[in-house]
Amino acid sequence: MAVLVGLGLALRRPSEGPPEHLDRSNPPAPIDLTWPTQARPETGQVALGRTIYDRECASCHGANAEGQPNWTQALPDGSLPAPPHDASGHTWHHSDAELIRIILMGGTVYDPNSNMPAFAEKVTVEEAEAILAYIRTYWGPRERSYQAEQTRRWETIREQVMPTPTVVDP
Repeated sequence: MAVLVGLGLALRRPSEGPPEHLDRSNPPAPIDLTWPTQARPETGQVALGRTIYDRECASCHGANAEGQPNWTQALPDGSLPAPPHDASGHTWHHSDAELIRIILMGGTVYDPNSNMPAFAEKVTVEEAEAILAYIRTYWGPRERSYQAEQTRRWETIREQVMPTPTVVDP
């Protein structure tokens, strides 16, 4: 009986009803465990990124970052259809620096058969960063963490190869 009392399962009279923590007559509201498929409240950089994405990227990569059908299968000319930018694609496998370079200089910096044009004359570096902020809203925690690690690795390599110059006062 002591063990049962310790677990809150002591013998109770039927008129007392179940213990409060076992009362199922008023269950808590269900918790939504799904990951959002669209950006949550958009302010600042994410809102700017969505505006630019809708204008410059959605026609190929899809309004919901879904990419083009059969994006892993080469077209007759050897190029690949535009990939999705959500978690089903590979965008999150690259560092920020690589992705900004692809946006600004075009897909051929990554794949010689890419049809993605360069956007350097249409968007600034800051706007490319905003596009990435918006695209990240389609990723789950796993993809965000992996991509952040790729960015850290890239920055570490860049610092080793191209250290910040020291300014010497005359």
